[in-house]
Amino acid sequence: MAGSDHHPGGRDGAPLVFDELRWVIQIRRSLQEDGGDDDDDNGIPVSVFNVPKQLQAHKPEAYVPQFIALGPYHHWRPELYEMERYKLAAARRAQRHLREGVKLEHLVEQFARAERKVRAHYHRYLDFSGETLAWMMVVDGAFLLEFLQIFAAAEAAAGGGGGKPELRRVSSRMAHLVDFAGRKSAHNLILRDMLMLENQIPLFLLRKLLEPQCSSAEEAGELLGRMVTGLMKELCPFKMMDNFPAIDVAKHAHLLELLYHLLFAPTNGDATTVSFDAKTATLHLPVVTLDGSTTEVVLRNLVAYEASAATGPLVLARYTELMNGIIDTGEDVAALRRRGVVLNRMKSDGEAARLWNGMSRSVRLTKVAAMDAAVEGVNRYHGARWRVKARRFMRRYVFGSWQLLTFLAAVLMLLLTTLQAFCSVYTCSRWFGAVAVAPPP
Repeated sequence: MAGSDHHPGGRDGAPLVFDELRWVIQIRRSLQEDGGDDDDDNGIPVSVFNVPKQLQAHKPEAYVPQFIALGPYHHWRPELYEMERYKLAAARRAQRHLREGVKLEHLVEQFARAERKVRAHYHRYLDFSGETLAWMMVVDGAFLLEFLQIFAAAEAAAGGGGGKPELRRVSSRMAHLVDFAGRKSAHNLILRDMLMLENQIPLFLLRKLLEPQCSSAEEAGELLGRMVTGLMKELCPFKMMDNFPAIDVAKHAHLLELLYHLLFAPTNGDATTVSFDAKTATLHLPVVTLDGSTTEVVLRNLVAYEASAATGPLVLARYTELMNGIIDTGEDVAALRRRGVVLNRMKSDGEAARLWNGMSRSVRLTKVAAMDAAVEGVNRYHGARWRVKARRFMRRYVFGSWQLLTFLAAVLMLLLTTLQAFCSVYTCSRWFGAVAVAPPP
């Protein structure tokens, strides 16, 4: 839908006064433009949602970008606008690497023609004109692609890039933001913001940005695939035991949706590999890596995406609830770490425990057959042990019957008092026998 070039909020964060005339003009133009183009966005499901309020209420900073805005939802926030200079610099560098005769304006025109397809990805109404939205996507996409290069380089160094398209060197202006070792705070802040649900850019736009920089569309798709694969290996919280799944970027909407898909790809080590073996009394859990800089944000936004987009069971929400039930203290994390279930890169086991305890239930839970069967198996095995049975018996029939026990104790005390009074009057030795007291030696 076409909009206005004016953004919905002022640069100082104050909302603009509602303009009725502007709204009417905008709606009239939109309806006139609809014409016969209603089929343009058919088959494109919404994939960039607003984070559900019940999730955002617990830890809003985990869902709202703190360093850089990518895409339209947070573009005008003044505290993020200082990164605009780096995005513009990345766009200028991308322009220098376009094929001869191609300019960024041509890409903007191409994006503007795909406006309806772009808008179809977003749940929220975008109050921008098609041209504004196109420029925004070109500039933000250029920065994102330049940042993703470091992950493609890492993928090539690991043996996945022999004979592949050569990458550009990271510019000196970007050097302090990116870090192959991930030690710089800005690097980690960008990673966190890149995987937030409300901070996503459609992947098909990134591919269109790469195509004029490569010799062919196939080469652009291959290069983007390497970039995304390197990023997923870096950020995926679950250790894939088998070979990392092949990624077809064309089948996915954005980075967060792609990561969610990988978590449930049929591999040995994905998030669904939860089971209980009663013969060996072993609960099998996927290996999860806890990184203090990104893991919590990634997990929370994956749960938010699942709650908004999934049509089936909320598997990831059920998994986080399961881990929240298993882990209460740092000792629980230490036990899982010793068994190789948790790879803890956080400062302490206590901090890792607080991470899981902070992932409180805030979305509806659904039945997940594999996890529910595992939990039921653990409870059944635990309940069959004799110590548990004895404790349960005491709790149910002893501690749970304190009123009966109090009554019986009172009756017993009354009987003993009566017996004592009787023996003080009558000689009881005839019935109970004489008690001989031996003299001291």
